[in-house]
Amino acid sequence: MTEPGGDAGELRQGRQPSLTMQRIAIRRERIFGWLYVVIGVVGLAIAVALFLVSKTGDVALHVAQLILWAAFLATGIGRLIRARTHLRRFEAEHGVGAGEQ
Repeated sequence: MTEPGGDAGELRQGRQPSLTMQRIAIRRERIFGWLYVVIGVVGLAIAVALFLVSKTGDVALHVAQLILWAAFLATGIGRLIRARTHLRRFEAEHGVGAGEQ
């Protein structure tokens, strides 16, 4: 299928989003990265506090909690790194400030 008014060989699926939409997607990735980092740090702090004040000897539960919150933290850091990499590549290709409003 072709886009109305476009060339017959130009497919809508093959088009790239606008520069503004690309920059918005990069910002969204960065925001979610920070959200995961904050949730991971808070969760880790609570899990450590619960471990320290716990009277029970159920270490497996505490280790599982620590792994869960560490995974949140690692995912957030990974998203931040990916967003920065995408932003650098985007600005190298289109120029600094491209897609800003």
